[in-house]
Amino acid sequence: MKKLHRIPVFLVALVLVLSLSISCVKAEQEVSVEEPVIEGSTEEAVVKEEPAAEEVTEETFEEETTIQEDKKIFKVGDIINFGDLEFSVNGITAEEGSEDINLFIEVSIKNNGDVDRKISSYTMFELLDEFQRKQIYSLSGSKNDIDNAVIPPGETLTGEISFIVPEDVKEFDLKVGLNLSTEEVEFLNNMLKQFLAGEDISAADIKRAEELENREHVMVKIFLE
Repeated sequence: MKKLHRIPVFLVALVLVLSLSISCVKAEQEVSVEEPVIEGSTEEAVVKEEPAAEEVTEETFEEETTIQEDKKIFKVGDIINFGDLEFSVNGITAEEGSEDINLFIEVSIKNNGDVDRKISSYTMFELLDEFQRKQIYSLSGSKNDIDNAVIPPGETLTGEISFIVPEDVKEFDLKVGLNLSTEEVEFLNNMLKQFLAGEDISAADIKRAEELENREHVMVKIFLE
């Protein structure tokens, strides 16, 4: 008798999301595909507005420093560090569909390390509504998709992650987990292919996938007008 192993939750959820995505694609849609933009070290610096000057005591400074180090919720424009990767959400574009909204989230990822880094939309990003329900990946209509892009050392990738969201939902959390090496991204992608093909997955691979799924992540708040 074949031994059954527990399948990681993220694989089952991802298959359901991808299935819904495929069912939403219409044959008459025109797909505009462009390559994600990779910039060199000449990229423009991000300038943030500084808050009004306040009197800061040593005790207040220590408290604010602790809060910043422990911060897990960010907003559009914030720069977030994941080891050698520097990440930010640049902006959001919402386009009305026949029944839903096509949501394009533009992001930038800079590789400050000394090795290539591979990016996977499906294993590094999730979009959740206020009830923590996963939104549907858009498989068509992404103008500048970053999935499977490779960022060389010292360069910046700018592109989009796209989702299909309901018209009546205006607040989302983009779950971001970039603490995956290129080898780990390829491992998860290959495991997903095995799962979709109905192939057996070893208990060791399932355990490793669960450990990777539980890696540290942050949330970026997304608001629609």
